[in-house]
Amino acid sequence: MEKLGYLIKSLRECKGLTQKELSNGIMSISQLSKYERGETDTTDKNFFRLLKRMNISFSEFEVIYRKEVASYQNFLDKFRSVIVKKEVSLLNELCMEELELENETGNYCHYHNQLLIKFHINKLLNIENDKRDIKKIVDYLYSVEDWGRYELMIFGNFSIFFSSDRINEFVNRIDKKSYLFSNSKSFLEQIGRIMLNVIRKDLEEGQYRSASILIDKLEKMLKDTPLFYERLKVNYYKGILMIKNGNVNLGKAKVEQAIDFLIFIGEVERAHDYRKYAKMFLPTIYDK
Repeated sequence: MEKLGYLIKSLRECKGLTQKELSNGIMSISQLSKYERGETDTTDKNFFRLLKRMNISFSEFEVIYRKEVASYQNFLDKFRSVIVKKEVSLLNELCMEELELENETGNYCHYHNQLLIKFHINKLLNIENDKRDIKKIVDYLYSVEDWGRYELMIFGNFSIFFSSDRINEFVNRIDKKSYLFSNSKSFLEQIGRIMLNVIRKDLEEGQYRSASILIDKLEKMLKDTPLFYERLKVNYYKGILMIKNGNVNLGKAKVEQAIDFLIFIGEVERAHDYRKYAKMFLPTIYDK
């Protein structure tokens, strides 16, 4: 069960219930308090008991939760529009907005948003991130047993600030739980994008063994799925990895195959990006 304590708190307050009234016979007041603050998770059974105590059906809760996810997506859209400008002042303004929202709502996702902004400000200023802040995100992700859409987005957005070993630990966790997402195209797309970003990071940092493991895992995960672009890019990165490992002819053929197919289906700009990246990454070998 994803960490949804902040939403439970908001609904409890709307219903005019105290923590004692809501938790009675379900969990201790202390446990509910920690759950509402996002410090601990709870069982599925207790979660549904809390909803029942508030006379809220799961379908009603789903509607409320989708609005929360949409709100987070709105933040990401705004964040991306600001980050491309690379202006620290704009990022600081957005960070203050998130701080105000955190104070107003008690929703810990606004705190996560502040950390994301802070990390990118540090990146622009060439300042090392506080390890304690990174640990807060890592601890949060470890504390949630079954990741949902929010946890996947958190991992995807913060992964560039994690070590390769940490990333691989989380990817293994996703891989073990991949059966939960196998029937959801949107989840598989999200996982695919995240893992492709991690593979790219590994290739650029010379972590070829790690990249190879991830490519194999993602290849199996995406097999027999309609996710064409994700599967194409896996093959493309596989070609780059082959070249780096000395299998130049076969590797270059895979890279060319991906680029040629993109041109064939009219994705000329995307093909240009693939070729530009390959040439930048492999200047002495890839000269086409």
